[in-house]
Amino acid sequence: MGLKLHKSVQTIAITVNKMECMGLITIGISESDDQIKRLANHCFSQQGLKCGTSLRQTEKDFIFCPPKKNGSYDILIENSAPAYRLRADYIHLVNSDDVVPSLSSEQSVLITYGLNSLATVTASSIAEDDAQLRFQFCLQRNIVSLKGRKIECQEFPVAIYHAAIDIHSAIAFATLALISSIPAVKLSQIILPAYAQK
Repeated sequence: MGLKLHKSVQTIAITVNKMECMGLITIGISESDDQIKRLANHCFSQQGLKCGTSLRQTEKDFIFCPPKKNGSYDILIENSAPAYRLRADYIHLVNSDDVVPSLSSEQSVLITYGLNSLATVTASSIAEDDAQLRFQFCLQRNIVSLKGRKIECQEFPVAIYHAAIDIHSAIAFATLALISSIPAVKLSQIILPAYAQK
């Protein structure tokens, strides 16, 4: 049986919907996960969203913060095993291939991703060469967006023209984009600036 959400989608939607009024959304993510931040910065900016790395940048929509012990973040992305227990206030994304998800009482939606069949989000038809990473994004259970809207099970293609993007970072990014209301069609062809300059 797959992992369940900490709270039901119907219940958490009421809490998550408060984020519409917050303006600034903090994302706890390790500094080593630069691929996810790079993809998010590029894709989000094309949608008119601003990303930053300091809480002093109040004009931004999303702030990427290195996780700290006892820190609290609106969204927490654990792409690799953390050195200590971390907490998310709203949405907790966990690479379930490499990290053991914590089923604590934290008040957040747990979304697992990876290449195992129990993950909330997984990928199929993975193809990679020197030019791009392509895969079929598979959402296997309903989740909720930052605006409190239910996102139903679905599949769609993702293609990233890149410089060494690994599949777990790509899945994490696509999940972050989906819960941030980035249309799936915008993920079908992502050309990173570094690749375009070659």
